[in-house]
Amino acid sequence: MKPKLDIIQFFRAVAALLVCFFHMKGILKQGEWGKFLFGNGSVGVPMFFMISGFIMYHTTRMVQPNWKNVKAFLLKRLIRILPLYYLMTLLYVLLLGNAHYYFIENPSFLLPTFFFFPTYVNLIGPSYGMPPLAVGWSLNYEIYFYLLVGISMLFVKNRWFMLCGWLVGTTILIPLLSNGYVMMSLSECYGYTAVYLNLMTNPVLLFFMAGIVIGALYTSSVVPPSLFWADASAQLAVVVFILSYFHLIQLVPGWYNHLLTCGFLLVALLQRNKIKPYSIPKSLLIIGNCSFSLYLVHPIVLTYLPKVLRTLGVQAVLEGWVYFIGVLLVIVAISYLSYVWIEQRLSLKIQSLVLKE
Repeated sequence: MKPKLDIIQFFRAVAALLVCFFHMKGILKQGEWGKFLFGNGSVGVPMFFMISGFIMYHTTRMVQPNWKNVKAFLLKRLIRILPLYYLMTLLYVLLLGNAHYYFIENPSFLLPTFFFFPTYVNLIGPSYGMPPLAVGWSLNYEIYFYLLVGISMLFVKNRWFMLCGWLVGTTILIPLLSNGYVMMSLSECYGYTAVYLNLMTNPVLLFFMAGIVIGALYTSSVVPPSLFWADASAQLAVVVFILSYFHLIQLVPGWYNHLLTCGFLLVALLQRNKIKPYSIPKSLLIIGNCSFSLYLVHPIVLTYLPKVLRTLGVQAVLEGWVYFIGVLLVIVAISYLSYVWIEQRLSLKIQSLVLKE
C-alpha cells in the first residue's frame, strides 16, 4: 500500500502561504514585523518548483513512451494552467482599468504573457520582466519544464537522465563555457543575445531537478532505519529551514542555500511519511489543494481590496494584524471558490472535450 501524499499538499500550502505573506508584509508596518517574519517568503516559489519536479516524476514515471501520451500529458498540463491564468490576468487588467493600455497601446506587453515568454522589460532574474499579473513569471518556467518532461518521455528508460542532463547542461555548463562562472544570485542575468536563453540558464531550474531526484528517492526502497530516526531527521530539517529562513544560519552561499535547505526539508518529510504518514490538518489540505488559485488570486485581492475599502471610506483599517488576518481570509475564500469552479469544473470540462477520443 502506497503512503498517502498529504504531506505534498502540506508542502504546497506552506509554499503558497509564504509567497502570499511575502506580498502582504507591507500591511504590518509597525515595528518592521512584516519584513522580519515574511521578508524571505519568496523562497516559496523555488519550493513550488521543487514540488513540481517531484510530482512530475511521481505521476509520469510509469507512462508509456509514445507521442499519444506525450500529447495527452502536455494538453492536460496546459488545460490545468491556461484557463485560470488567462482569466486571472484578464480580471487583473480589467479591474485596474488598464485594458486600453494592454490591448490597444502596448499589446506587446500582454502577448508574451499568453505565450509564457518573459517580457524582458528588464534583465532582473529570474523573472526578466514581469507580466501584468506579476506572479505569472514563474509559469514561464513551469511551462518550459513541462515541455522538457513531455519530450523526455520519448527517451524511455533514459528519460530522467536526459532531462536532468539537459538542466545541468543549460544552467551550469553553458554559463561556465560562455561566461566562466555560474551566477550565485537568481536575480542575475548573463545577458545572452538569444533572450530566451537567459531563462533557460537561470539556476532556479535546478529546483525542478531536485524534485525529480527526491521523487526517485521516495519511490525507491530506501527507508529510514526507524521511526525515531525519521522523526529526528524531519525535526532537524524543520529547524535548519527555519534558521535559514530567518537568516540565522547560511549553510552554503547564494541560491545553493535554498536548494539545500528546501531539499533537505522535503526529503526528510517524505522519508518519514514512508514509515508513518503524517496527519495533516484539513485546513492546510484545503489550502494545498487550492494553492495554484491562491498563488494567482492573492495579488488581485491585495491590489483591488484597498481600492474598494477606500471607496467605502474605511481606509484607516488598511494595516495591522486585524487587517492582515482579514485579507488572508478573503484570499483563501476566493481561492477556494476559484479552485472549485475554475480549476476543477471548468478545466475538467475543457479536458473532457479536448481529450475526447
